[in-house]
Formats: sequence, C-alpha cells, structure tokens
Amino acid sequence: MEGVRPWHIVLFAAAALALGLGFFWQLRSGEEIEKATTVVIVDIATGDLYECDRPSSGGLLFPLKNPDTQKALMLPAEREGDVWKVSSRYLPLAASLVEKEAGEVALNKATGQVKVKSPEPIKRKLAEK
Repeated sequence: MEGVRPWHIVLFAAAALALGLGFFWQLRSGEEIEKATTVVIVDIATGDLYECDRPSSGGLLFPLKNPDTQKALMLPAEREGDVWKVSSRYLPLAASLVEKEAGEVALNKATGQVKVKSPEPIKRKLAEK
C-alpha cells in the first residue's frame, strides 16, 4: 500500500461511517407504510360491488366465489372517476370468465368497465374458503 497516505485512510473511514449512519438512520426513522385493510371487488356477471376486509395473513385468490350465486366471478375493482373497472392485472382473467358465462354480463371485455348496480360498494364479509 505504497502511495496511500494517512489522510486517504481517514477519508475512507469517514465515508464508510457516514454511509453506515445514513443507512441506519433511514431504516430507523422511516414512516411506516399504511396497508389497505379492505378491497373492493365486483361480480362481473351481476355488477354487484362489495367492500370486504383483507385477511390479516395470507392473501386473496381471485376469482372469489359470490356467496349469493355460488359462481367464482368476483374480481378486484378500481374506481376511475365515475366508472368502475376490473383491475388491469385481472382483465385477461375476466375476459376468459365472461366467455364461459351464459347470458348478459356487466363487464365490457375491451375496456374492463363494469356496469355496476350501485356506485358505492356494499360492506360484506365473504365466506372463507
């Protein structure tokens, strides 16, 4: 290590210490992210909107079964202005479910827009699988 002067070592140690303290400070003082406690789901056949609690552990597997019709046609929904749409992540699944469903459905396969019965979701506890 010829050519390394004492001030190089001091500078390197100070930089390492500053980096370590900055990392520690960021981890300790970061605000906790507030997680969503509910999810809005829509029955793509009937247009019924529901708001249900998210499970405390694990997750939800879509499509969910509608407790009234016993059909697995319930997917997450998002509000865009005055319009409710199936979440874009689930649009291909929604399109395949609609093709299997007989009769009129509330989903527009091309846009993901759903003709809802009521603009506000109904709070409801869904049956556990």
